[in-house]
Amino acid sequence: MSESQDEINGRTSAMREFADQLRPPDFAAVRAAASASTGGNGGGGMDEGAAFTTAHADAVDKVTAFTAAVDQGYAAYRELAGGAAEDYRNHDLAGARQMPN
Repeated sequence: MSESQDEINGRTSAMREFADQLRPPDFAAVRAAASASTGGNGGGGMDEGAAFTTAHADAVDKVTAFTAAVDQGYAAYRELAGGAAEDYRNHDLAGARQMPN
């Protein structure tokens, strides 16, 4: 028989396992490259050197902000996924207590 459309039978262990397995991408190489790169020495006398240095610094700032936002997003999503399992379990228990014996 199929389950009723009014029921939700979730596996909280699977929800918790999913939350525990969430890992953000490893940005170590990206961050190392950004911090190791100086953006040049002003172009070595080239007229475009200052513009390149400014653009490079802006790009490094944007990459740094993006990788930080992704890390924060994964942490928040992991917390939400783990919280979903707890919420489900708590609501399931509350519903069971309301059922007649």
